[in-house]
Amino acid sequence: MLEGAISSLYNFGIPVFFAAGNNKDLKRIDFPSCIPLSISVGATMPGDYIAPYSNADPALLDFYALGSLTLFLP
Repeated sequence: MLEGAISSLYNFGIPVFFAAGNNKDLKRIDFPSCIPLSISVGATMPGDYIAPYSNADPALLDFYALGSLTLFLP
């Protein structure tokens, strides 16, 4: 059912992003980021390196984004 929903969004030009997972698994990414039409995102650290906790599957991972942020609130 989820794959069908992602496919429908893809056909309308709407990208669907999912986190790759945070299990230190370098051979697979978590569901639903492993669905081929979804966009999987791994984590990086502020020093421009892959986060040690990020999952990674070289065949399925689409890109990395900063996985650690410091937020300041008023």
